[in-house]
Formats: sequence, structure tokens, C-alpha cells
Amino acid sequence: MLKTIAFAGLMAFCASPLLAEDGPAAATPKPPKAEAKDEKTKQWEGILKELDANNDGKISKAEIGDHDELFAALDKNKDDEITKDEVIERKRTEDERERQRKEWRVRAENRKEEAKREEEKRREELRGAERREADRAADRREEKRRVEDERRKEEARKEEHRREEERKRKEGQ
Repeated sequence: MLKTIAFAGLMAFCASPLLAEDGPAAATPKPPKAEAKDEKTKQWEGILKELDANNDGKISKAEIGDHDELFAALDKNKDDEITKDEVIERKRTEDERERQRKEWRVRAENRKEEAKREEEKRREELRGAERREADRAADRREEKRRVEDERRKEEARKEEHRREEERKRKEGQ
């Protein structure tokens, strides 16, 4: 049972993005690289202390027990031993995958935001076109009123002229 817990700790260590040497920023401030390496080394040594029964600095299949699939995932060179380098490499690989996932999520969010901005711009252009069309319609109505007013004024002048001519004609008779 203790070996299972320690091995689970090894797997959690390999999957944790908070200890990334080159990975994404963690929720808490990330220590400088040298300190991160020291922290990884300390964690590795703690896990090694729990699992390395023969104190050879490596974890063998026999020391793990019944965790073949998980062991195989960490034993990259398939020599039936898990070394510090294999664990750190696995950790870097997991950290890189996590960094890529975060980058993809950020890119996807950026694309969504860009699409929203483009849609808003399109809508604003449409509203602008609608406003311009409404302004043109108002201008046409105003022009129609102006023309109608001019026509009425012209008719009024003609009527006034006709009356003036008629008044003169009556006076001249």
C-alpha cells in the first residue's frame, strides 16, 4: 500500500504543471530555474527514498510492484528502471503539453474575440449604412419640401403678377 501511494506521488510529480522548469506560469509565483531544479530534485529524492528498496538511485519494476502500465509510461528507454532523467524528461514533456494546451486555449479565445470584434464592426457598418440611407431619405424629403415650397412661391408670385396686371388693366380702362 505504501509503495502504491509513493508511486502515485511519482505519477503526480510527473503530471504537475506547477513545477515546470520551462512550462507555463503557475498560479503562485514560480521560483527561479535553479530553485525549481532543486525542488524537483528534492521531490525525486523523496519519491526515490520511498520506492528505491535497494538504494541504487533507480526504481526497478520489482520495487514498484503491480503497476506495469504506469511503470512502462515512465520507463522511456525500456531498461526496466526509472531514473531521475526519465522522470524529469516526462515532467518536461507533460509541462510542454500543458503549455501548448494553454497556448491553444489562448489562441482560440483570441480568435473568438477577433470574430466578435469583426461581427461588431460589420454590425456597426450596417448601422452606419442604415443611418446613411435614413439620412439620404431625410435629404430627399427635405429636397421635396423645398421644391414644393419653391413651386408654391412661384405660383404665389404668378398669382400676384396676374392680379397686378389685372388691377393695371382695370385702372387703364
